[in-house]
Amino acid sequence: MKIAIIGLGGCARDMAAHILNDHPHWTIQYYLSDRLYNNQHQSDNIRPLSSLSYQEEKILVAIGDPEKRAALVENEISKEAEFLTFIHSSALILDPQTVQIGQGSFVSARCVLTTNIRLGCHSQLNLNCTLAHDISTGDYFTTAPGVNVSGNCTIGHKVYLGTNSSLREKINIADKVTLGLGAGVTQSLLAEGVYVKTPAQKIK
Repeated sequence: MKIAIIGLGGCARDMAAHILNDHPHWTIQYYLSDRLYNNQHQSDNIRPLSSLSYQEEKILVAIGDPEKRAALVENEISKEAEFLTFIHSSALILDPQTVQIGQGSFVSARCVLTTNIRLGCHSQLNLNCTLAHDISTGDYFTTAPGVNVSGNCTIGHKVYLGTNSSLREKINIADKVTLGLGAGVTQSLLAEGVYVKTPAQKIK
C-alpha cells in the first residue's frame, strides 16, 4: 500500500515509524503544503502537495496542531482524497463493536480504548493514552503522550490535551480547548482557551 504523509516534523516521523513497524512492506511518501515547499525540500521522498496522486495513495495528515491540521484538510486537500485510519497493533480496543474511529485518525502504540467510544475524524492519540467508557470527541481531537480520559466525557472539535493531562468522569470540553502538560480537569470547561494546573484554570 502507498501512504502519503503530509508533514515533515516529528509527528510525521512518528507516524511513519508506527506504520512501518506494523507494515514494513508499505511505502511512504512525504508531502508538504505548496505554501511551505521550496528548493531546500527537494528530494525523491519529499514532494509538494499539488503533486499527490489521489487515486494511488491513502493520506495521513501529520500535523500536531489541531487547528492547522483542520485548515489543511479543509482547504488544501481534494474532496476525492481517501484518508488512512491507522491503529497500531499494540493498541488495545476492548469492545471493537462499540468503538468508532473517524477517517484519517491515528491511534499510537499502547493506547487503550474500552467501550462505547466515538473518536472524531482526523483525530490523533499519542503514545500510552487511555479512553474509558462512553466518550465522544469531535473532529481533530489530539492528545500528547500519557493522556487519561475517564468515562462519560464529551469533548468538542479541535481540542488538544497536553502530556499527562487527565479528565475526571462526566466532563464536557468545549471546542478549541488546549489543556496544558499535567493539567487535571475536575469540572467542565465550557469556553475555548488554554487551561493549566489542577484543577484546570484558564490562562488565555
